[in-house]
Amino acid sequence: MSGRCCGGGDAGGEVGAGGVPCGRPCRTRFSLCLKEYQSAAAPGACSFGRAASPRSFTLILQAYDDYNYTDPDKESGLIEEAWWSGIVEPGAAWHALRHAGAAAALAYRVRVTCQPNYYNSTCTSFCRARDDQFGHYACSAAGDKHCLRGWQGDNCEIRCHPTHGRCDSPGECLCRPGWRGELCAQCQPYPGCKHGYCNGSSWDCTCDTNWGGILCDQDLNFCGTHEPCQHGGTCENTAPDQYLCKCAEGFSGVDCERVDNPCAPQPCDHGTCALAAPPPAAPAGSPAPAAAPSPGFVCTCERGWGGARCDQDIDDCAAAPCRHGGTCRDRLDAFVCDCPPGWTGATCADVFVPVDVDECSGGGAGPAEAAVGAEGGLGPCVNAAACNNSAGGYSCACLPGWTGRDCELNVDDCTGQCLHGATCIDLVDDFHCACAAGYAGRTCARDVDDCASRPCRNGGECVDLLDAYRCICPVGFSGLDCEDDRDHCADSPCANGAPCYTAQSDYYCHCAPGWTGKNCTQRAARDLEQQDSHVSVTPTGLV
Repeated sequence: MSGRCCGGGDAGGEVGAGGVPCGRPCRTRFSLCLKEYQSAAAPGACSFGRAASPRSFTLILQAYDDYNYTDPDKESGLIEEAWWSGIVEPGAAWHALRHAGAAAALAYRVRVTCQPNYYNSTCTSFCRARDDQFGHYACSAAGDKHCLRGWQGDNCEIRCHPTHGRCDSPGECLCRPGWRGELCAQCQPYPGCKHGYCNGSSWDCTCDTNWGGILCDQDLNFCGTHEPCQHGGTCENTAPDQYLCKCAEGFSGVDCERVDNPCAPQPCDHGTCALAAPPPAAPAGSPAPAAAPSPGFVCTCERGWGGARCDQDIDDCAAAPCRHGGTCRDRLDAFVCDCPPGWTGATCADVFVPVDVDECSGGGAGPAEAAVGAEGGLGPCVNAAACNNSAGGYSCACLPGWTGRDCELNVDDCTGQCLHGATCIDLVDDFHCACAAGYAGRTCARDVDDCASRPCRNGGECVDLLDAYRCICPVGFSGLDCEDDRDHCADSPCANGAPCYTAQSDYYCHCAPGWTGKNCTQRAARDLEQQDSHVSVTPTGLV
């Protein structure tokens, strides 16, 4: 621009050309105009106004000095004018556009959104959710009808399956034989089908795994279902509902239930088993003595165990070995006496003579161990500065970051330190935060600026996210970093002299009069009415 004051006047404010101060800061006003597609913006009225357009359009954005602006039809006060022609696919994402003019640079964003109830890339798919006598459905993101629960059909108006049921009155659905369910859409298995299902056909009986037969009532895996073999026998399926048990040594029977060798089941828990000798025969002519049946085996128990099967821990406290009122605690083949005050020894038989032992006289294991001899030793104290002996005991002076009777416990310095889900690593009298992705700092309190490296290319605008970023790409560019500038018109897809224009992920042919179709290859029988879409423009900067 010339450098003259936009606001007029010569006193106070900003400095204009020649060092003359401006009266007040400039006030900038933007004007938007949408019209039919033009290869170059031409003067004329805004065909589509400022809010709606077909899929292809020309956008004109004007920046005005708003000082003493009275006639909107005149271009007095015009600072700069930018225009753009092409197509923008409908969506919620903004696309960045820039204009470098002789007087100023304009940066703005544009997007296209369909009118309510219109969908797809051309805003021509209509879907309005409803729940009335004309249909019962919701609309997907692509404009497809999704029937509400309990409805079906093209318009979700059918309450009952057309072939598997009948409807004699509103809200009623009577199922035909072999079908069931709210809409009569669920098949019913054959009567008597025990371990099977109908698999989409009425009166069907498809067997579950390991079952067979017409009614799926024959077990093909009797071994796995019933596990009939006892005492470690191996089971083999031989036919439906039939099996064969291969018994371990010492067992027999159909299910290996008969014990032929009494020691085969290893009846002795803590000992060895031997076959028992048969009882002596009674003298001839005398009646046999009545006796309990013998198990047929004898257990030789290990030390500390007893009982017929060596399953009883012998009570070593039964003989009361602890003297002078000591408490006996049983152990395996041993005992321990808890002696009363004044007594000691294995059976509390010795008189206890107290002796004050200097626990600190021994060498310490901590980092402060430097002194030699009785004075200055750390004794049992670790991570301590000093050990202090006392009558019948001692105390430790812990180094910073340590606690416990012997200073053996590291103080938890992580409590309430690390933020935003970070992992805290406890050190000695210190901590370290392993920050979650997207955060930094000693306590992970700072959000990392992922846009600092300027990753967006080709003029894209960067938006910082948590451990991520998003690029608002200029029209014609795509990709994570706006790096994809593929020219969809490189193969010249447009016929009959139609110019080709690249969009985000497609191309657009601006057909000449009399031609139509995506590539302008079809003769136009008549003009087709197009559904409107909304174009939104947001100025982001004026330089």
